Amino acid sequence: MRSDRLQHLRAVLVASVAVLAAFGTTVPAQDESWLAEIRARAEGGDADAQYQLAMQLLTGIDGPRDDTEAAAWALRAAEQDHVDAQFFLGILYRAGTGVPQDDYEAVAWFRIAAEAGHPDAQFLLGHSYSMGHGVIRDGVLACMWHNLAASRSSGRNREAYAQASKLKCAELTREEVHESRRLAREWDEAHSQNAQDRQVR
Repeated sequence: MRSDRLQHLRAVLVASVAVLAAFGTTVPAQDESWLAEIRARAEGGDADAQYQLAMQLLTGIDGPRDDTEAAAWALRAAEQDHVDAQFFLGILYRAGTGVPQDDYEAVAWFRIAAEAGHPDAQFLLGHSYSMGHGVIRDGVLACMWHNLAASRSSGRNREAYAQASKLKCAELTREEVHESRRLAREWDEAHSQNAQDRQVR
């Protein structure tokens, strides 16, 4: 039980680093005219602007913080297939920030972003399978998604995801490890036609 809690805390910390890195690159300090322009573009249906506005509202940089409005703009962008917004929305549901806490809804958004190749979403989907948050616990799928996340990340995230993958896969039998690798290969083959795998951070 204690090791489960520690594993969960590690995963949340890694995910937080990923999200904060995204905040740092997506939400630089801006003046009021820039914010007004982003809001106008967001209201006009621009998914990138909706995502940027969501991040701005969540951090409260250069303006008021509003978690509920941030979640609403993230949803609008996510519904237009903005993959970072889909991942971000999963984080908001997992944390219960601006929306009711809901592990099932979090997993649904992580899965959509993970299937699009978002490595942070792949990691958190794997973590969900590892912990049984919003899904039935499944070590094989946890290992598969952790491996995919590690193979698509770079820098600190790659190291952290590779370590998580090693720990999760070490809990499996040889046959289960073989199955998780087979599933990861099949996923790669099925998604290799979808042009650009995302290299995030």
